Amino acid sequence: MTELSVMMVEPKYGLNIGYVARTMMNFGVDKLIVTGLSELPEDAYKFSAHAKGIVENAVLGNFDEQVARFDLRMATTARPSSSSKNVNRRAMAPEAAFSRARMFKKALLILGRDVSGLNNRELSACDYVISIPASRGYPTLNISHALAILLYLWKGAPASRRRSRIRTEERNAALEYAGAVADGIGLSEERKKRTLKLIKGITVDYITTEEDLVTLLGFLRRTRIALDRGAEGRPGKSF
Repeated sequence: MTELSVMMVEPKYGLNIGYVARTMMNFGVDKLIVTGLSELPEDAYKFSAHAKGIVENAVLGNFDEQVARFDLRMATTARPSSSSKNVNRRAMAPEAAFSRARMFKKALLILGRDVSGLNNRELSACDYVISIPASRGYPTLNISHALAILLYLWKGAPASRRRSRIRTEERNAALEYAGAVADGIGLSEERKKRTLKLIKGITVDYITTEEDLVTLLGFLRRTRIALDRGAEGRPGKSF
């Protein structure tokens, strides 16, 4: 079974923390992470009502450090991109993301700031970006209302019969090699960004065994070696 945690990024209002905790309790999710705060405001406890225990046990930490603890990270945005070029904001339906997330042991659902949402760097650190279809005239939902919709869909998402055995560190290694190859062949920053996003998606959705990942890593390593040697055809070390 997949263990789901919820992260709030730099929340500005304590009442939103309390309402998020209440929503989590409604759907049986009890692990809350809050970034950007050294302590929680009193309003967070006041508005949490019967979910006070979730607030009391919330983990306060750094965004990058906390995100690295999870096998699968899902970001939320009210401003998905309509252009294929903006890979950071290319969003998918929550139902599709959740059914795939069930392959992983530990998944994280990241809620953006109360006022400004998540920035591009934070979105790029995630495996999926999801968005709730809403009115174009006013697409931004209250953070706890959005969470209620998402957790309802999470509860109904079918459990995957597959289980990924790939660790986050191993997937990151593949991205580092792919980035070195992209630099070696002179890809522009925009094309490199889009290529790495594609490879990240492949390692999340399609490569679920260590054997398959080793094959991909071996190919990327040897490609990098060939580029470093000037592609002169000299035999390199086998991997």
